[in-house]
Amino acid sequence: MNTFGNLSETMSESEIIYPISDERLPFPEYIARSRAIIADRRPDLKSGGARSALILDANSPYEFYPAQPLSGSHKRLKYGVLLIHGLLDCPFSLRDIGTHLQTKGMLCRSILLPGHGTTPDDLLTISYHDWVKAVRYGVESLRQEVDQIFLAGYSTGASLSVYQALQDNQISGVILLAPAIRIKAPVSIVVAWHYLKKWLGYEPNPWLFKEEENDYAKYLSIAFNPVTQVASLTHVLKELGGRQPPVCPIFMAVSREDETISSHKAINFFFQPEKPPQ
Repeated sequence: MNTFGNLSETMSESEIIYPISDERLPFPEYIARSRAIIADRRPDLKSGGARSALILDANSPYEFYPAQPLSGSHKRLKYGVLLIHGLLDCPFSLRDIGTHLQTKGMLCRSILLPGHGTTPDDLLTISYHDWVKAVRYGVESLRQEVDQIFLAGYSTGASLSVYQALQDNQISGVILLAPAIRIKAPVSIVVAWHYLKKWLGYEPNPWLFKEEENDYAKYLSIAFNPVTQVASLTHVLKELGGRQPPVCPIFMAVSREDETISSHKAINFFFQPEKPPQ
């Protein structure tokens, strides 16, 4: 089953060729190719040594195969979980969840969202369609080996999980941690003002915030483009969710104090009021 054709016209141009287009690509090969991209793009890996190995491992996709897997049908595993990190993050952020689920007999795989794990500049030309395609690759890689697929995502990774679940009724369940269903108003206003200036002919600064990068597992600099891509994704979710909510079970954890994501809107997204009796 090919699930990638409908994205071919909307994929962004990028100098990096991410290994997410071939659903038949074995996941170990996907990991190897992703690690090669990271090694080539990150300036803090040029010196080599133990710290370089730590940085490369933290930012790379991974697979946790259970020591005692739960058996499914036809020599397959029963459960598989795809871990999807958030904006500016990397696979390291969900590693503890993956190792815990691994002990419960589940096959856990983490993908690297395009533009992440390398340098913040790689997010300047990325599209949310690239992220959607990466998630679909991860899902298809699991579909070949497990009976039931679960998605676990944080922030942008959670919104991508919802998008996939809305498109794929074979997803067995999703775990949403601070899902980016709606960006809070101040952030949206800043991004809108940036693109208004660009439309008026000004050459805007592409960076909302530019900082020296000293966190090996998270970007500190924030460009306008990836924030805009998340906002575009939330608009698509609003349209799709209004037609038909996800049919699979959902666990969601949100915080009242979240300064970026609207927890209230996230709760309302999944709230389906009862229809009055006819």
